Amino acid sequence: MSDSVPPSEAVTRTDARREAAFHQWLARVAPAHGLQPATLRPASADASFRRYLRVDGAGGSFIVMDAPPEREDCAPFVKVAALMADAGLLVPKVLDWDAPQGFMLLDDRAARP
Repeated sequence: MSDSVPPSEAVTRTDARREAAFHQWLARVAPAHGLQPATLRPASADASFRRYLRVDGAGGSFIVMDAPPEREDCAPFVKVAALMADAGLLVPKVLDWDAPQGFMLLDDRAARP
C-alpha cells in the first residue's frame, strides 16, 4: 500500500480490544516523539502475524511494529538490534517497546538521509 492512502482508510483491525489497546499505547508514546497519530498508515507487510505501520512525527516518520505477543516474540529482535547497534551497524533504534502488548516504536532509518 502506498503512502498516498488516506490514514483513516489504510489501517483496519478486526480485534476491537487490541485496537483500543494499540491506540492507548500510541497516545501514551506520541508526545515524547511528536507523533501525529492521524498520519498512521501501512508501511509494509510480511508473512507473519506482525504488522508494520508508519506514522509521522517530529523530524520525520517512525515505524510501529504491532506483534501480538501470543503469536510473536519480539525479545530476540530487540536483543539482536542492540547487539548490531553496539557493533556499529545501522539498525532501527527501538524507541519504545510494550512487551506485554507487543507494540514497538522504531525510528524509520529508511526515510532519513
